[in-house]
This record gives sequence, structure tokens and C-alpha cells, in this order.
Amino acid sequence: MKFTYAQLFLLLIMNCRALGQEVYQFPLIDGLRAVEDETISLKVEPNDSGGTGAFGLLNVAPSTCNSTSTTSAYFFEDMAGLSFSNNGFIDCAYSIQFTFRINELNIRNASILNYDWVQLLEFRNDRQDRGLYLIIDRATQGQATLNFWQLADDGGTSVRVGTPLFFNTTDLYQLTLVRNCSGTTRVFINGTPFGAPYLDSNSVYAPTSPTDVLYFFRDMPDEVYNEEASPGWVKNMVIASYEWSDEEISNRWDAFCKQLNDLQYNILNTCQNEETQFDIMNSTSSFDSLIWNFGDPASGNNNTSTEIDASHIFSNAGNYDITVTRYFRDVPTSTVFNITINPFPIIDLGPDLEINSGETATLDATSAFVFYEWQDGSKFSTYDTHKEGQYWVQVTDGNGCTSNDSVSLKFSEPLDLDDRSEVFDLFVPNTITPNGDGINDYWVIENIQLYEANRIRIYDRQGNFVHQLIDYSNNWQGTTSNEMLSNGVYFYFITDHGKLIHQGSLTILR
Repeated sequence: MKFTYAQLFLLLIMNCRALGQEVYQFPLIDGLRAVEDETISLKVEPNDSGGTGAFGLLNVAPSTCNSTSTTSAYFFEDMAGLSFSNNGFIDCAYSIQFTFRINELNIRNASILNYDWVQLLEFRNDRQDRGLYLIIDRATQGQATLNFWQLADDGGTSVRVGTPLFFNTTDLYQLTLVRNCSGTTRVFINGTPFGAPYLDSNSVYAPTSPTDVLYFFRDMPDEVYNEEASPGWVKNMVIASYEWSDEEISNRWDAFCKQLNDLQYNILNTCQNEETQFDIMNSTSSFDSLIWNFGDPASGNNNTSTEIDASHIFSNAGNYDITVTRYFRDVPTSTVFNITINPFPIIDLGPDLEINSGETATLDATSAFVFYEWQDGSKFSTYDTHKEGQYWVQVTDGNGCTSNDSVSLKFSEPLDLDDRSEVFDLFVPNTITPNGDGINDYWVIENIQLYEANRIRIYDRQGNFVHQLIDYSNNWQGTTSNEMLSNGVYFYFITDHGKLIHQGSLTILR
């Protein structure tokens, strides 16, 4: 296939765009590795004492996203940082984003400087370190101004970005730095443009080679002034190899606020007749008080709770809308979510059994469950035994709900033959199909007529007596009181002169 020059040029552009638009996300909640690609990770840069940082909880002030909250983040020790090897990932355009809160703004070396700084981002290349810094003025310690450090278009000096003394030690800030291949560099704070865009013709705000490194939150240790303040808490770092649109940046801020404001909870046990636990994952500092409504009015006064980690036993299986209302400074915030309470699994081993000495009984828990555990630790759905005793099984269904049942097994009394000279073998079918087709409509027990005082008692799976046959003559079609018994499994016991001579199960199918 041949292509025109225009087609080849179009294919080249499409391939470059497809290859170039890559994104790596580092949540910085409990690990430094990227989400999308396990082969790329952040490297921890320790301080002069070898200290780095740790993951932990951060209490977020209500001035961030208009709601108090608690979130997980990475906490830096002073002069520690992170680095990201470019390896050709960024060419000339990029988007870099992270959320941070300054932990402290202390003047460290007043004899040298009249201000202190917190490095947020640095492009390390062969010329000079250049990047974004927070500059803290001595007179206004506790607030900071965002600066481009050594901006080339301004003669290598620091250039203020956005509102002076905008940053404080209370709020979380989401900073986004985007650059296109024309050299225009822009800063966004909390999803909004922050200051005028800058044109950098010398490309100093982009790596100049694939081996360049992006440094976050720490200046290089060989610098003259290396005692820099800690940036505090950092999370949700994103590095992309293309320029984000204003809309995407705004949407990312909205998503971050939603994540902060959403109630974080964990639910343990959703089984009927058992206690369901609701654990709030947010810190108690996220609200002054709260109230649960479990959407279960049938439970009466137990339908509500003011406990942070609440529990509730639901009246029935089914779907329930749970409402959690949090109060902060008397302002309510409600979260509604739905849970399903799963029905209690039904397990029935049938009525207590009698067996003749030497026979083996098979206890059947059916194959409807996921896990089984018998009294001796056996894990199968059936259990064979020839010993008297009490037997039980606990079953677990696919929802993780458990139930148990037990059955007693004992030997029948030996058959008292008295003046009998022989015992006749019985052949008892285990299935009848009384549907009127003339085939297997009757329960025909071979040799039953030879036992002149026979009696048959029939029970359902719950152990309830349902029917009795006296002096049976092979004419029963699965009825009781002239009504058809339901399809299913039944248990029978055959005696003669009051002595048990046979027992088993019978399935009725129509």
C-alpha cells in the first residue's frame, strides 16, 4: 500500500500523539509506586540525616473545598523529597499536578537570608536548578508567595506568581503546572488559573535530555542554601506527557473535593439475623457529631444510632437505604448509600436417624453452599458414618453467610424374630413419579407383603410427620389425606411388629 506525503505526515502526527499522551498517577496514600505502570516509581530522596517521611492521616480544614475532612497523605521530613527520572517520558509538553499543605514556615538562617523557601518542583538539568518555590517573607511568617525561581526571561531572577502571601499552613492546595511545546508555562491553583502565563524561549522549564530528573519538595544537597522548610503533606501526584486543557484541570479539582467530602466507610457482615457493622474511616475531627438512620423502621428505636462506628441487626433480608448525617458547627451533611442484607442460608440434615448395626449412614448437606465444616473438621458436602452420636455441619454460602444444623444417629434395636424362622429382604425404590402415565405411579416395595404387621411412617425434610401406611399393599401414590404431597425428598421408616426393619429416603417427582 502506498501513501501520499500528506497521509504519511498525518500518520506521524497521530502516532506521536498516541505515544506521547501518557499519565502516571501516584496517590501517595500508602505507597510511592505509580498506578498505571508498575515499572515507573518515585524515588525517595532523604535529608542529610537520612530521614524521609511517612504516610498518615491529615485533618483538612473546612476552608478547603468548603467542608472539613480527613485524608491520607505523605508527610515529608525537613529537606527530604522525591525524584522522578524522566527517561524520555517528557519531551517538551507536560502536565504536573499534586496536592500539598505546608506544615511549617520557619526562618532557618536569618544571618544569610531575609526569607525562607519551600521547593515544590525543580527541573534538574546541566545549567541551573529552575522550578517553583514558595517564598516566605520574614515579616509575614506563616504565609507564602509562589515564585518561578530564576526565570530565564527575567534575567535569572525570581518572579512572583499569583496573589502575594496567598498560601498558609492551614489549607490544602492543588497545584497544576502545564507547559506546551511552544514554551508557554501556566500555573493553576485549585483548578483555577493563577497568575499570567509565562513564555520560556530557552526551554528551561522542561527536561533537556531523557536523563534529566524532576525533583519534588527538596533542593539538591550541593546547593549553598540547602536548609529548606518542609512542604508538609503531599498526595495525588500526577505526571503527564502532554498539556491538559483548562476543563480537565478544573474537573480534577472538583473530583478531589468530592473525594474529600464523601464519607469514607467500611461495612462488615451483611447477613440476615447477624450484626452488621458500619465503620467510619474518616477521623472524628471531620465532624462534631453524626446520626445513622438504617432505613429499617421495623426495628423500632434501634433504627438510629449516634455512635461513630455503629452496628445494626436488620429485621429482614432485602435492600436498605442507609443515611448518615454529619454535623460540623451545626451544619448537616448527609450521605445516602444502599446495602443488601442477604438471607439466612437454610441447611437441613433431616430428622434424627436410626440404622442397623454395621450399616453406614450418609448425611447430606447438599451442594448448594461454598464451604462446609463438620464436627470433626471435614470439609465435604456429605458425611459418612457408622457410629452413634450427634453430628453437625456449618455451611457458608456465596454471600459469606453461615448456618448450621445437627442430627442424632443411633442404632435400632435388633429385630426380635420370636417365632419367625426367616427374615425377608426388602427392595424399596427411592423414587416414584405418580403422574398418571402408568409408569412408576405407585411405590412398589418388593416383599413387603411377607411382613404381616408392617407399618410405614413418612416424614418431610424438616422432620414433620406427613403420612402413615399400615399393612401396606403397594398402592400408595404420594398422597396424604387424599391430597398430593409436594415434589421433594421424604424420609421413611418401616417397622414390623414394632421393630424397625428398614429406613431410607424417597423422592416424589410428578
